[in-house]
Amino acid sequence: MGYHYYTESVFLEEKLLGRTGAHSTEAITALAVRFNELSAQGWELFHIAEVNVVGKVFKADDRRGVTVAFFRKEVAPV
Repeated sequence: MGYHYYTESVFLEEKLLGRTGAHSTEAITALAVRFNELSAQGWELFHIAEVNVVGKVFKADDRRGVTVAFFRKEVAPV
């Protein structure tokens, strides 16, 4: 058996002044809905990681992280 892989960025709103607002709760619910959709399509969530991104912003180096969810789906050998 082999696998097909799929990645998707994960975004959640940050807390403002240590409080979780309605938008944060809605973002988490939307993320759960998306993960359930992918699961129904046969995708298995197997890893979530922070991926470093390097690029130029106004001619200066910019480093930031992006959270990525990794999914896989079994495929039969050909």
